Amino acid sequence: MGLWWLAVVLMVRAVQAAPTDSLAPATFERQASAASDPSTVIRGAPDRAPDGGITAGGVLATSDSRRAASGQALYRGICAGCVSFDAHQTTLTIPPGTTVTGVNGYGSYLNNRNPSTGHGTSGNGVNYFSVQICGVQEAACWANNNILIDNARWEISDVKGVQLNAAEYDFDVTSPDTNVQGPTLTGSSLVQPKAAVGFTVGSLSTQDRALAKWTYAFVTQDGVAANAFHIGALDTGGVDVPSQPITFNYFDARGKVQAWIQQVLANGDFSIRDGADAHAIELNAVTRIGRRSGSAQLEIDSAAGQPGVLQWDEAGAGKWQIGKLNSNCFFAYDIVARAYVWQMCSGGTFTFDVPVAHSAQTIDKSYSYSVPAAGDVITIARGSETAIVNPRAALASLTIVLPGCDGGYDGSIVRFSSTRPVRALTVRAASGALATRPASLLPGAGHGFLCRGADTSWYMLY
Repeated sequence: MGLWWLAVVLMVRAVQAAPTDSLAPATFERQASAASDPSTVIRGAPDRAPDGGITAGGVLATSDSRRAASGQALYRGICAGCVSFDAHQTTLTIPPGTTVTGVNGYGSYLNNRNPSTGHGTSGNGVNYFSVQICGVQEAACWANNNILIDNARWEISDVKGVQLNAAEYDFDVTSPDTNVQGPTLTGSSLVQPKAAVGFTVGSLSTQDRALAKWTYAFVTQDGVAANAFHIGALDTGGVDVPSQPITFNYFDARGKVQAWIQQVLANGDFSIRDGADAHAIELNAVTRIGRRSGSAQLEIDSAAGQPGVLQWDEAGAGKWQIGKLNSNCFFAYDIVARAYVWQMCSGGTFTFDVPVAHSAQTIDKSYSYSVPAAGDVITIARGSETAIVNPRAALASLTIVLPGCDGGYDGSIVRFSSTRPVRALTVRAASGALATRPASLLPGAGHGFLCRGADTSWYMLY
């Protein structure tokens, strides 16, 4: 400790003795203590740079081993043409056979006994503190810039087993009441910067990005975190505030940068959307929608007048589609045959575009049943196909009213039969005309009609 104090005193005296416009005449050199490397010396010079710009490499104060190359020599060895100037420099060669836990270019050891640490502006323990001011046009500032390389020269080598570690922070907690905070990015900005990026994973080979890539840009080891990642809201509070979005960039077929965006919307919905509005989400595993208890719902929301489709593929080839046409009709489509199987338009009309084969009976739940008396009127409701008439005895007269025949009812069939004879049968329609009118109704011999919407007429089939 006394050695460093002496070095500072000597440096101050050297500064006082040096001319104000000189950089190097007043220097000092002192042998390190015997407890350290006897070849290590401490050199000093005035602790300020020239009044003009720094145009050559150099150092104001240095601690180095005589066996070590200078810092500038090490830097030039891996960065041809690069020049650095250091306010303070340490250079050290770690010789083979070294057995200490760590050999440090800079070591800082604090024992913080201040109970008010961390409160307000009181004395916080800081191992390394720096301030840099970038207050001129086009200035560029780095708080920290480290180079790690596995060779003394910037060239391909065959060295084995090297481990390059940029930074390690060990948090050794012994009390459950201790708070741990990893690297924090914060500030006291007065305006919104033009661009602000918290973390950047740059190229592992700046000269050729395809030459070397990170295996993983970010990793959490197994079992080390309760939550691997946390995304905050877009604002500090309020009502209906969405989350901060996550973007995934890609280049489209024209080479234009596009982006997918993931975000929790203000209404609580989870949104995954494509900025190009032309691509799909691909799921390579069984996907479950909803939850194991309670209701589940899959919603497809397309723009007004646009279709919404679910498609089934086989080995990448389209097979079937179901969905909504832009005409607002629900449909099933055979992609291979290029034909619609069925359509159901708004209003309930269900249309098959292919022959329909039954492997079981057809069930008519629209039928009506009545027990009329002579002179009664039976009205078959619109949407009902069959009317069963079951009088208690033969009827002298009976009137049956068919549904109205119009364009919306085109192709509809209506039929009726009776278990007893009806001598005088009157058949009419609620609207439209009858092309043929039966005059009577015999048991087991009913009548059927088909509506032709083009002329709003019912035609008797039997």
